This record gives sequence, C-alpha cells and structure tokens, in this order.
Amino acid sequence: MADDDLTRTLRLLRDEGPTFAAPPASDVRRRGERLRRRRQGLVAAGAAAAAVLAVAGPVALQGDRDRDTAPQPGGPTGQVSPTPRGDQATPPAAADPGWSAIPLDFPLAEGWPRASTEGPDYGLFGPEQGLTTLVDQVRLPCGGTPPDLEPTAQLAARWLAPADTRMRELLLFEDDLVAAAYADGLRDVFRTCPTEALSADDEVQVAVAPAASGFSVVQTSSFRDQPATGALVVRVVQVGNRVLIATADTEQADRALAVETVEQELGAVVELVGDDSPPEGAGPEPVGAGGGIPADFPLGTELRDWTGDGFTIRGPSSTAPGVERMLCGSSLWTRGAERLAVNATGPETGDYRELRVWPDAQAAVQAMQHLRTVLANCPVDPGTASVVNVHPEDTGYQDSVSFAVTGQVGLGGEIFQFTRVGRSVLAVSEPGEMLTSNAAQGLGTLTAVTRGLTPQMCLFTEAGC
Repeated sequence: MADDDLTRTLRLLRDEGPTFAAPPASDVRRRGERLRRRRQGLVAAGAAAAAVLAVAGPVALQGDRDRDTAPQPGGPTGQVSPTPRGDQATPPAAADPGWSAIPLDFPLAEGWPRASTEGPDYGLFGPEQGLTTLVDQVRLPCGGTPPDLEPTAQLAARWLAPADTRMRELLLFEDDLVAAAYADGLRDVFRTCPTEALSADDEVQVAVAPAASGFSVVQTSSFRDQPATGALVVRVVQVGNRVLIATADTEQADRALAVETVEQELGAVVELVGDDSPPEGAGPEPVGAGGGIPADFPLGTELRDWTGDGFTIRGPSSTAPGVERMLCGSSLWTRGAERLAVNATGPETGDYRELRVWPDAQAAVQAMQHLRTVLANCPVDPGTASVVNVHPEDTGYQDSVSFAVTGQVGLGGEIFQFTRVGRSVLAVSEPGEMLTSNAAQGLGTLTAVTRGLTPQMCLFTEAGC
C-alpha cells in the first residue's frame, strides 16, 4: 500500500474514532522553567512545534519537515542546498552547536504513568543515561540500522506493561547538521522498506508520514493477508542539535488513535526540546557535560573481539549500552554520575564494561551501598524467575561486589562485578549459558578485566596517580 493511501486510511480512522483534548501542560511547564535559562521570550521553534503537535496530529500532513536547514544525504555534515534569491545564492547556513548537555532531571517521561500494578518488572524505568536505545528496543525493517553518527549525550526512559511498551530517547549531536543527518538517515531506514516478508505467511507493513519537525512511522503486520492486532508507532522529532525518539508497541486496535496518543503524550516534552536555550542542570551533573572521564580512558583495552563470528562492538562512548540490569524492579545504579561504556555482543555471550564517576567519593560509596541493598533484597527475582547469588572474589579492592543472576530453570544468566576506586565505580559483566551451580567459575575472567583497568582509575582518587 502506498504511503498516501495508508495516510488517508489513518486519517479516516482518526476522524471516526474518539477525539482527545490535549492534556494540561501547566505542571510540566512549571517544571520546565527551572530547566531553562532566563530568556526574553518563548523560542518560536519550540512553540510552533508544540502548537502543531497539539492541533494537527501526526497524520495531518502539513508539508515536508519543519526545520530551517535540510542537509543533503551523504554525511554527518551534508551540504545545505542554497536558496536562490535573484542572481544571488544564499550561502550554506553555519552549524549551530545548540545544547551542550542534558540535565539528568529533564522530564523525559512526562505524561506517562508513574507506577504499575502488574509487578516489579513492569512500570517506569528511568530516565537514565544509557538505559536503552532505539536499536535495542525496536527491530528496524529489512535489517536496517540507525545512521552511524555518534551522539554526544543521551537520556532514555521506558514504560513496560504486559500489552504496552513505550520508549523515549533524547539524543544530542555535535550540531544541528549532524542531528538532521541522523534524523534523515533514520527516516530512510523506514521509508526504503514499505513491506517486509518475514515468512511465506507473515508480512510487515511500514508507512512513513511527515509530521511537525520530523516524521512518524506506523509499522503493522499481517498473517496470511489478515491484519494482526496492534501496531508499532515511532515518532522522531529533530530540533537544533536534538533528536527526540518515541516508540509505542501497543495492542490498541485503532491504529490512528495509537499514533495520536503518542503525539499528545509527547507534546509537553517536545515543547521543552524545542527551546533553543540550553537547559541548566537543576540537580546532578548534566549528561555529556564532562566532569571527570578523559576522552582516551582505555575502557576498551583487550575487549574481546568476536566480530568475525557475527559480533558487534559499540563504544566506548557515554551513550553505548553498558552494565544494565533491573532486579526486583530496582536499578543496580544510582544517578548523578558521568558514564563511559563499551560492549562487544553476539550470539549467546558478550563483554560489557561501564565506568561511572561521581562528583565526590561519598556519592560513589552510596552507589555501592545501594547495590548491596538491591542484592540483599532480591535473592529471587519473581518477574524473571532468576536467582541472585553473591560470590567472594578478590579484585584487590575492599569495596567490590561480584554476583551472578541465573535462571531457576535451564541454561542462561549473567555474571557481574562492581569495584569502587575513589569516586568512580567500574562494572563489568558477561551474559551466557550457565547454571546457578557453575556461574561463579566465570568470575575469574571478570576479575582479570577489573585488575587490568583499576590502576587507571587512580585519576578519580584524592591522591591521584
């Protein structure tokens, strides 16, 4: 089905379905004020984006993408097409660096529920840096991958429920041209694959539509030519050097209504993202603001490389997935730290490393205390039917914890090691096929990694190196 046909269908579905008034945004606006620098008035781009989102919805097509510059495909700093003016041509616009950091208390999850009654493995997770990424949560059509452009900072949140999974991710890039190239490249991944046959009976349909400051995607499926229930909705907004991505995987039968729900929930967040004034961190160190980890810290030293066997390496960067796990509904980490992560992943196993640095040693001590409390309170995780066991392991540092999380039935699990040096904590982990009875045997591999990296962490002690 062509994009225009599906768009008309979605518009008809939306018009015949119930209508929604935009939710009150007074509360989030008050919260947003403390994140903004004082300025003379509301930035026109942010106000326009919020107004169009609240009134038009994603399927009311208002022309092409709403932004000042549109780089040609082909690279992170693509050439901007000049606009002729008489005999003169306007030179390419200069890159705008935009925001330099994301405050950790940025209200990225605004509009979502705060708690779930479905159990500890459901509900709101984040916002946190490195929590999740689009490529980790969504299978892109036709085996597509996001553009290979590294963000300078990332903040993410997700909401999990039995039939309702949502994700939001805010990315900062070097400047507005790189951000636009990323958004354009991501749109092309969806646009170049309108249909995908998963098997002789299963097919996925992908429809891309322009929307304010970006685009929206509706991804549906069918079995033996009969439409399946539900849809995956993806919404991408690019303003300045910011790219906001929102997804919703829902069983809602009214697909147009599912798109409109995402738009309305996202409206207040888009307004804040559209503010060209870089936000002030109202609390912890902003994501990507620097503050401790040298750019050349050797976190990936002797990273296991299985790229010849279908493995991929991501990082080291502040946005790469690192050592992440929820146990009985609690994160292993506390907030307020700068981070660096790297991983090598592939079939059945992986090598994950993450370094977090807090403003002072006391905050790092509290982070380790939090970890020990989470482990003590979760000997068995009922949500994942996993068993948690702490094992003694000599890393050379007193403030160190090693543990394994394994399935109660069958093979599968992950081993972890956290070690504090001054105001920093190094975490390493390895998932794989293991049993509760033999999981501890692999901890020696993690200890070798830890002992190889901790001497470099003297940078984060009072004595220094």
